[in-house]
Amino acid sequence: MAFTKTERGLIAGASFLVFTRVFAFSLTTLGFTEYARGLVPAGTDAATASLWAGVALGAYGVTMALAQLAAGWLSDRVGRRTVLLGGSLLFVLGGVLCATATTVPFLVLGRLVAGLGGVSSVAMAAVGETVPDERRTRAMAMVGVPAGLGVFLGFIVGPPVAAAFGFTTLFWCTAALGLLAALPSMRAMPAPLPGLATPNRSLSAPVLALGLAGFSINFAMNTVMFDFQSGVLTRIGETALALILVAALVIMGGISRRMDKGGLAHVAIASALALLALAAPTFRLAGTWWIVVAAGVAFFAAHATLSAVLPSQVSRLAGRSGGLGHGIQLVMAYLGSAVGGLVAGRFAGGLAPAFEGLAVLAGLAAVLALRTLARREPSPASAVPQP
Repeated sequence: MAFTKTERGLIAGASFLVFTRVFAFSLTTLGFTEYARGLVPAGTDAATASLWAGVALGAYGVTMALAQLAAGWLSDRVGRRTVLLGGSLLFVLGGVLCATATTVPFLVLGRLVAGLGGVSSVAMAAVGETVPDERRTRAMAMVGVPAGLGVFLGFIVGPPVAAAFGFTTLFWCTAALGLLAALPSMRAMPAPLPGLATPNRSLSAPVLALGLAGFSINFAMNTVMFDFQSGVLTRIGETALALILVAALVIMGGISRRMDKGGLAHVAIASALALLALAAPTFRLAGTWWIVVAAGVAFFAAHATLSAVLPSQVSRLAGRSGGLGHGIQLVMAYLGSAVGGLVAGRFAGGLAPAFEGLAVLAGLAAVLALRTLARREPSPASAVPQP
């Protein structure tokens, strides 16, 4: 059944808002730790400089995580539109603060403020309570897929823009995108469908399982990306990275279209988590060119696939759980970003402990996915294909 005009507008606005938050992170990731080190006072020892860079990298995830939960809870009470607009303004302000930062504590402050604009849970809740059951899974997939695309586009666009105009330009770009993403929220929001205005099953086991999966993939990304430009990128080159991203994007597109077919989404999620845990340390630490490239394709494909499909799985497998329920899933994901940056900064001299932690996290998330999501899968006959 086709979406109505109102539903199409709401889905498009939510998709763009979620896209901007993910794109803003990946746009400023390549070269971020090197840039942050440049703001550390001269004479600071290498370990302290690395820790500051890790704190700055993870700061965005700290308040993004808190904002997902607080904004979801608040929007259940004061309305989605008000919270979406307020969050967008904070996101823009954070981008401006980062662009004008001259010291690393000021950069951390900007990242914290930008993270407060993390209102993706509110946008998802607005879609979940407005679109009927028979179209909700497709709608949430249409919100999730741009998130996966945002990861790739940020990595592709960021380095050449930074090289041509300076790294601070990337922060100005995120502020501008935040303004654009706020425009759809200025329109009146459609009323929830009957029976969907009250949150339901916010603390269900499937929500927690998917939240831990989100924690794992964001932890992995920040760990891999710490000092990436001066490490992996110098070994493989920008052309190889572009090929890696294109190949992973093609794989992500094929997998995400088939995730719901056959009632085996829980197996696909668990498999992607296992692949993530294996590919991340190989991609980051291996020395042989072709092994690094192969591991990079596997890593980005697994990461982007999970980023794209988790929103629809929350909707279908965990039930519609209001702003608070979506917030719980996303708060865990962004905590993964915060912890990943901090751990990578702490173990910058040797990332093995961070990747050992990732293996434990991803393994636990995979087990929980298999145990808690399988019983919520539809039969193959009733599975709803992805768009």
